[in-house]
Amino acid sequence: MDRSEIARYQNIQLSLLKYFDMVCKNNSWNYYMVFGTLLGAVRHKGFIPWDADIDVAMMRSDYEAFIDYYINNAHPDLFLECWKTDPAHLSPHAILRIKDSHVYYNIKSSSRYAQKYDGIYIDIFPIDAITENNKLLKKQLSQIRTIQRIISLKAAPIYEGTSDLSRVCKKIVSYILTPVSFRFLHRCEDAIMKKNNNKGYTSVSMLTNPEIQKEKEIYPVSCFGNPTLLAFEDEYFFAPSNYIQFVEIRYKDYMKLPPENERWGYLDKIVRKIDYGNSENLIQKCIESVTKK
Repeated sequence: MDRSEIARYQNIQLSLLKYFDMVCKNNSWNYYMVFGTLLGAVRHKGFIPWDADIDVAMMRSDYEAFIDYYINNAHPDLFLECWKTDPAHLSPHAILRIKDSHVYYNIKSSSRYAQKYDGIYIDIFPIDAITENNKLLKKQLSQIRTIQRIISLKAAPIYEGTSDLSRVCKKIVSYILTPVSFRFLHRCEDAIMKKNNNKGYTSVSMLTNPEIQKEKEIYPVSCFGNPTLLAFEDEYFFAPSNYIQFVEIRYKDYMKLPPENERWGYLDKIVRKIDYGNSENLIQKCIESVTKK
């Protein structure tokens, strides 16, 4: 990705976050900046300069309320991509996209299941309770990992350089799994992720990543609590009530910058170019539509 474009790309994502923030506040739903977005807010008061990604999370009840609301009140310029709205949705979490835009990646792949849209987006993760029984947690994470593996086998993405034998094998497995819909698999995955909610457990996580134990992504529920406003690019958005605890658990020495030769790796290696279309004007229309309500 041309680094001269980074500010424009980040600004459009920021506007999309502002729209999301307004919708949530109008409906009394809480959300939290998480992962690199929260780290950027704490360390840089905005985007990490070499990052172009926005991650937010919501407690499961608010997350599902947001999805259901959006299904019934879809904005014509945006698309909330999740298993309820897109039969070919692959991600275990929801993605809010701008329709009239495209993100092109250096790593090209093909699949017989195509996404409806591939534009500029923000990630929206559900937060679920974690059992305090380590054996049961390992079993739960193994079940999630198995379903995600089946989804990947069904999608059968074929990348440049894939051998002919691997291509054939992938296609055969994909066709064998044809009767099993992505929606069925995601419904099962959601049920497994939600199984410990409302049981009084004191730890939570984003179970869409089944490697949470390995990556130390388990948080006390008190870390989130009532969200607090935190500065992000001259705006204020919701963050966990104890956001320092979050970044300490996630990143350990969170104020330490990565070596300069590692800072632009994602953008340089992954994102090739952005087609912005009419996204700036569309997002402004979205924001104005919320303001008028």
